[in-house]
Amino acid sequence: MSGFEIYINNKRSDVIPSRYEDELWFMLFQTSENMAVSSWSSSWINGKITAPGTVGPIFLPEEVTFAVIDQDPTNDLQRVTGPYTAEFGDTFIVNQTLDDGTPPSVTKGQNTGNGEIHVTNKKGNAKPLEFALFKNGKKLLSQKDVIPNNTIYLSVQPTLYIAQVEPGSYTVGTDFKAVTQSARSKAILLNSKNPRVQINATELPTGEIEFSQA
Repeated sequence: MSGFEIYINNKRSDVIPSRYEDELWFMLFQTSENMAVSSWSSSWINGKITAPGTVGPIFLPEEVTFAVIDQDPTNDLQRVTGPYTAEFGDTFIVNQTLDDGTPPSVTKGQNTGNGEIHVTNKKGNAKPLEFALFKNGKKLLSQKDVIPNNTIYLSVQPTLYIAQVEPGSYTVGTDFKAVTQSARSKAILLNSKNPRVQINATELPTGEIEFSQA
């Protein structure tokens, strides 16, 4: 399995000694290449680091899996159908003609050879569905409310985002609008030729946390 080893270094006490052993809470996430209005990301990793301290390695695979998410009408709980092995360029057709408690069925088609996963909510299906990509069993990103007779395209931008978060917020799997949160976060470009990624967290005199790629 190919991917990246992520290390996050809390260096706040290097600049401000009084910050020694202060905890820094962070979140890691990725986004789709094309952040549409219906494009959501999820908190893929959420954790804390003391100062000074390091978290890692966190393994971020390049491979993804695909799943369908809907509400089970028998108990009104969120239901995940999948995940299915997926490669970029794959096509999936999702069928669910009745909303009677039967989970959606998924048919995998031919690979198109491009960098997106094509997913169709089949014409005549019972309701809108959410289509999601996962990494290491954790939800990474999705498009919600995809109506029947519509096809969407899922991809992963080769960028890792890191953000400071409040303790206990953005637990793993928390969804948020990709466009909004990515603008508030530090983008770390990923390059398969450099699989070891070091991120430093320092504190500015203003108290603001600054993330940088080492």
